[in-house]
Amino acid sequence: VAAMVVTMVAIFILGQLLKRTLGGQTGDTLGAAIELGELVFLLALL
Repeated sequence: VAAMVVTMVAIFILGQLLKRTLGGQTGDTLGAAIELGELVFLLALL
């Protein structure tokens, strides 16, 4: 459960950063968010 919370926080922060810098999300940024989410989730499980 903690790994999911950490992942949600990381994706939320990424979304806010993208909203501020790019004005929103694109398909490429959504793909990057998926990859980042998987990485953060797996690292949080360690």
